[in-house]
Amino acid sequence: DTVIVIQHAWANAARQHLTLHHAGGQISITLDHVVKLNGAWSAARHAHPNSYLEDAMGVPLLITKITQTSSPVINPVTKHGAVLASDREGSPVLAATANEWLADVALSPYPRFSPLCALAGATPSAAQSFYEEVLEPFLDKTVPQLAALKAAVPGPIALSCIVLCDVFLTATLIAWCLPLCSAALVLLVASRLALRRQTAGQTPNGDGGQTGVVTTLAPIMKCMGSLCAGFGPATPPP
Repeated sequence: DTVIVIQHAWANAARQHLTLHHAGGQISITLDHVVKLNGAWSAARHAHPNSYLEDAMGVPLLITKITQTSSPVINPVTKHGAVLASDREGSPVLAATANEWLADVALSPYPRFSPLCALAGATPSAAQSFYEEVLEPFLDKTVPQLAALKAAVPGPIALSCIVLCDVFLTATLIAWCLPLCSAALVLLVASRLALRRQTAGQTPNGDGGQTGVVTTLAPIMKCMGSLCAGFGPATPPP
């Protein structure tokens, strides 16, 4: 599945979570994160010994023990809303990529038609930067209020609000990317002009201006590479 962004990628703040020890290994997950529990999607806080998780093939994995701790966590958000997750060792289990308040949307067909998900998938590094610098700080402060509002209004109104937010965030991400696009275009035009100028003249070394072209274009191409890197594959945190 396509990873759209990685939540909390550089966050050092510890978050309270549960470690669900099961027959095939263990998984550490926040209390409100959703997993496949007893055959249905449910928040991890509802788990208890003798509940069961599911692996990739739908095989039940009995929970034998639950411990509670706190540490930094990361969460990959995928286009289809689910991942196979585990700690360092053991069998991965089915988990949603969203917390309880938005898991129903993440696991629905909607993200496959979301313009924001499509744009983020096409510009992963830019989307990751946008998420870390703009969206995540906002969500960290407002998720409780947004969750309460979503629960309080009828489903069609909540969905309409989600669609409007999706369109707004898509436009915001486009605006976030525009400076990079403009700078890359300017550098591309400048490089083409420099190439024409150099190849139109002759140099004493008889190389047709190739040495001058390389010298002129080197810093330009280096800058273009740095700018265009924002539209390449996202680099996962170490």
